[in-house]
Amino acid sequence: MPIDPFAESEADPSLGDLTERLTAMGDAWRDRPLPTTAVTAYLRSLASGGRIDPSPYPLQEEYSFMETGPLSAPPRPLSRSRGWLFVTASAALVVIMVGALFFVAHGRISSNVGHTTTLRPTPQPIDAQGVVVFPTQGYAVSQIVAGQNGYRWYTATYTDAAQQPAWAIGRIAPDGTQSYYAIPGSTGTSVQGQSTPLVSFTVTSLIMGHDGALWFAYVKFVNDAGHDVFTITSEIERMSLDGRFNQFTVPFPARQAADVYNLIVALVNGPDGAIWFTAYQSTPTIQVLSGLIGRLTTSGDVHWAFTSDATLISGMTLGPDQHLWFASGKRIGRIDVNARVNFIAFTKTIYHLAFDAQGLLWFAAVDEQHSVFIGRYSVATHDTTYIALPDASQVLGFALDAHGHAWATTVNTHTGDPTTPPHWHFYRISDDGTLADVHLAFTYFVSYLTSGPDGKIWFGDLQRMGTAAAGHDVNALAYLTP
Repeated sequence: MPIDPFAESEADPSLGDLTERLTAMGDAWRDRPLPTTAVTAYLRSLASGGRIDPSPYPLQEEYSFMETGPLSAPPRPLSRSRGWLFVTASAALVVIMVGALFFVAHGRISSNVGHTTTLRPTPQPIDAQGVVVFPTQGYAVSQIVAGQNGYRWYTATYTDAAQQPAWAIGRIAPDGTQSYYAIPGSTGTSVQGQSTPLVSFTVTSLIMGHDGALWFAYVKFVNDAGHDVFTITSEIERMSLDGRFNQFTVPFPARQAADVYNLIVALVNGPDGAIWFTAYQSTPTIQVLSGLIGRLTTSGDVHWAFTSDATLISGMTLGPDQHLWFASGKRIGRIDVNARVNFIAFTKTIYHLAFDAQGLLWFAAVDEQHSVFIGRYSVATHDTTYIALPDASQVLGFALDAHGHAWATTVNTHTGDPTTPPHWHFYRISDDGTLADVHLAFTYFVSYLTSGPDGKIWFGDLQRMGTAAAGHDVNALAYLTP
């Protein structure tokens, strides 16, 4: 079964029949690495029928023996036939010749030719130091980004006056003062003039843009009143620091399939001043049709730069070489502003990418036995080190600090006993492979991590059990000092 990029709480009452669908799927979805823990609404996504805008980056199609660079042909639908591959010896020869030409002219796929080391350290329990907790007035915190003058911005969910779930952009000042800006349309919509309930709304990514404004991606789906029909919207919005919102429509490539789920997953500041983003299209049976990389200018022009057939793009970051690096299955790719792509092959499925100050690329990984690792790759030597994370089935949050440490929050849903709650861990991984199991002074659930210029590790979606009225949790935003 393909990787499922969602991990919203199954207890969330806003998910409705999504919970039933996950239940019917059993534990199969739990075995997959998740690029973001916020993506849930994609299960109801429907094709928007949008067309590809004229683009300087014609869509690239992926082949097993090579990766193409920018094509001179105009944009075209992603669907294609594989029947011609290796049908006859002569056809095979033609394919190899064409592949060689593109290999030389545009891009390549290479094996990881450096040394690979796997470490399995025993976690050493430590107490977290310098933890500061800010209760968030009932808002559940998710993505967190650094702003100017010591401010932190984050996405948050809450229950509105009508007892409906809603989303907001939150801001916390250095003194702990908090402000919230409700995201328009996150609590409901209107279909043909009728008020209809919002089935789900999820912010999948939040960044501070080059222009000093906040940019975020979301997906929502609503049901047509009285009909079993769902309408999907997956767009990008900009919020100025004074709370003004502007929406940018993203037209997905058209496909031949009648029902296609379209979802924008992650946003990244590009080296060219534009917003680059990852997205994917899948079938109603959750089979990934294509992973995509798009580019959005601040004026609203959308272009598709790359597509990878049947492979989800599960992480993207800007490298020190001013190229965008991304994870695609068991490969890490690099794409430049001209949409030229190169790949490096790995033996594990990769997600969560981040470069440290020394130019080493860190990532999360999972192997065929569902063992979870933090990986470190040297661009200079091509050496790879894997550090095993025990008692984990996936990495939820991931961040690097300024001292050469990686931080990861993990969950293990494979406890062997369906009545046993999942196991959560907060790990600190040193560059020498030392593994620390960080204990907070309260029972917690942490899924989002971020670091910033203040040197602290910030985390949200934190719940302190037993400190509020019976049956309730206290949501908070917190940081620790490495």
